[in-house]
Amino acid sequence: MLSVKLFDTTTKLISMLNTNNQSSDYLLPVMKDGMKENSIEAQRVIKQWIKSTNKYLNVLADKIGVNKIITYTARHTFATQAKRKGFSNELIAESLGQFVNNVLANIILE
Repeated sequence: MLSVKLFDTTTKLISMLNTNNQSSDYLLPVMKDGMKENSIEAQRVIKQWIKSTNKYLNVLADKIGVNKIITYTARHTFATQAKRKGFSNELIAESLGQFVNNVLANIILE
């Protein structure tokens, strides 16, 4: 079992975002209930969510005076830090939503 410490603000934000869909398998309410993960509609929704998230991350980056931030950078930073802390490749790949035999996962985890 993996345990992650969250700041109080993070816990409150997650609770606020997840109040509408307590039965969801996902932490954040990106896809509608009943939407198939690999469907074209889901891919479109996820792509738009990433685009919007990146937009808001850059607004925050500008406000605090740091370089451009995108979800891709956050994923790779997470993977790098987890690898340095000794987490298994399998756990890191699973947390990124990938499989260890995936070429991208192998590049990140090497």
